[in-house]
Amino acid sequence: MKQEEVWDIEYSRSEWRKETRTLPKMLSGKKVLEIGVGNGKTLIAIHRQNPKELFAIDFSEKAIEICREKFAHDDIKFEKMSVLDLKFDDESFDAVVCYYVLNNLSDGERKKAVGEIYRVLKDEGIVLFEDFAVGDFRFKKNSRMIAENTLIKANGITCHFFEDKEIKELFGEFSKVKLQVTETKPLRGMDYTRKLISAVVRK
Repeated sequence: MKQEEVWDIEYSRSEWRKETRTLPKMLSGKKVLEIGVGNGKTLIAIHRQNPKELFAIDFSEKAIEICREKFAHDDIKFEKMSVLDLKFDDESFDAVVCYYVLNNLSDGERKKAVGEIYRVLKDEGIVLFEDFAVGDFRFKKNSRMIAENTLIKANGITCHFFEDKEIKELFGEFSKVKLQVTETKPLRGMDYTRKLISAVVRK
């Protein structure tokens, strides 16, 4: 089954109500593209910053359907589209938000996706990135591994876990990459750690 079909199923049976809390406040007045809008939890945070224009894409038809309904009264442009083939002109956006998207791609696809992001970003534009890091509690080495630090979850979704050096290499064509790795224990008394890697990347 294709990954977009797996995600269509996942969005059809699940509902996430939380809002992303980690998005840097850097988007006011900018023309912004969110890649992989999903259920819209990061889009809420983007919209709060009052961007000048806001575009949101996802390869899941169900995700686009959910977000069009959820944000029906807001001036946001939605389109079903893959990050591997962005249907936008070169240097179209001041900022691109890429939260928990690249982990679902293969190594070659990640490189192609970042190339597309670079292409549609204006000079001195920014990328706001966040994803799972090696060491996160979801990284289980006894899972079905299909590549280094990449597994297939029980629901059929591909999930890659990043090391900081990978992010630096992926965004190597950009002029500046500011990285941060955070570790938290979400629940007291529970023996697991959430480990995430985020970056502000400038073209």
